Amino acid sequence: MVLTKKRTLWLSVLLGSLSAYGPLLVDMYLPAFPIMEADFHSSASMIQLSLTMCLAGLAIGPIFMGAWSDRVGRKKPLVIGTALAFTACLCVYYR
Repeated sequence: MVLTKKRTLWLSVLLGSLSAYGPLLVDMYLPAFPIMEADFHSSASMIQLSLTMCLAGLAIGPIFMGAWSDRVGRKKPLVIGTALAFTACLCVYYR
């Protein structure tokens, strides 16, 4: 596969945005704690636990997804994972 200038730029943007997902997640999640407490009628410790579980998912997920992507290729797990994350965001937004 020959990488043209346009394809190289697109790949760089895609990989950069996927790499920024974890840090952006935390940066947007932390300021929303008080709002989440009020919306979900929950305690501060339960909201903090949700951040812990989110970070655990970011840490443990690659172990399983890496083995699966080695078996089926990189594109399929990437598309499925991104679609699940997008769907989860929509479900929370429109609840």
